[in-house]
Amino acid sequence: MGKVLKRIILILAVIGALIGGVIWVASARFEASLTINKVVGDALGLANEPRTAVGVACLERKLITGQGNESLGLSPAETYNGNFTRAVRVRVEDDAHATVTVLMKEVKPYNYFDPGVREGDTFIFAGTCSSSGISWSVSGTVSKSHRRKAGKKMTSK
Repeated sequence: MGKVLKRIILILAVIGALIGGVIWVASARFEASLTINKVVGDALGLANEPRTAVGVACLERKLITGQGNESLGLSPAETYNGNFTRAVRVRVEDDAHATVTVLMKEVKPYNYFDPGVREGDTFIFAGTCSSSGISWSVSGTVSKSHRRKAGKKMTSK
């Protein structure tokens, strides 16, 4: 009877350890997700006004090659700074294409699942103007998880 009880206790201890490991990994991933959400939220929030200005210029057919923040009635790039964002620059490539580049501050990784952000990493929002308005895509040097989250947040409104 003693051997059976010891085996049951051992099995329960192993199961408990496995469950504890799963809970630890899940909580670490959740914490990393929160950090990524904060970084992406800061970048999108500060890029919102410049993206809107580009969209309005697109609809009014007033996109002119070489336009930037000031010529679109926006504040200088460096005034768009937040907890994680250093600057937001607008550049009109031609009458149908513009980019809004968000320059990031360093964000140290929270844990193994959080890629963090290097000083100078970018989100690049590329706008393509058509008769029906403007569509945006996201690229840049920030991690794939940050770009993916930004893309989802842009389309989930």
